[in-house]
Amino acid sequence: MSQNFLMQKVIVESDNQILIQALKSHASIAEIQVVLDNIRHLARGIPSCCFTWVPREANSLAHEVARLTHQGTLHQNWVVHKPISIRNVLRKDNLAVSSWRAVAGASSDN
Repeated sequence: MSQNFLMQKVIVESDNQILIQALKSHASIAEIQVVLDNIRHLARGIPSCCFTWVPREANSLAHEVARLTHQGTLHQNWVVHKPISIRNVLRKDNLAVSSWRAVAGASSDN
């Protein structure tokens, strides 16, 4: 997707801490080595690409995209024409960010 959109900087987030640690340290893990090699190969095509771990609660959009992909119901143009479940995740994430900003703003006023 980053190649299709000609992205120059990409941050790959995952809630799989073992995967992220292996990617960052260039470690080998026999059980997932093919996946690691594929990810590293794709990342080499991006001028600036880094990997970071996030808790599952912060990874709901990626989880929903993976779920729909696994079901075979995610269409190629999903970024433009978002399925209702993805719109719901984005709406929920937006509310969470708005609430966090309100709390952060209130605490900085004190």
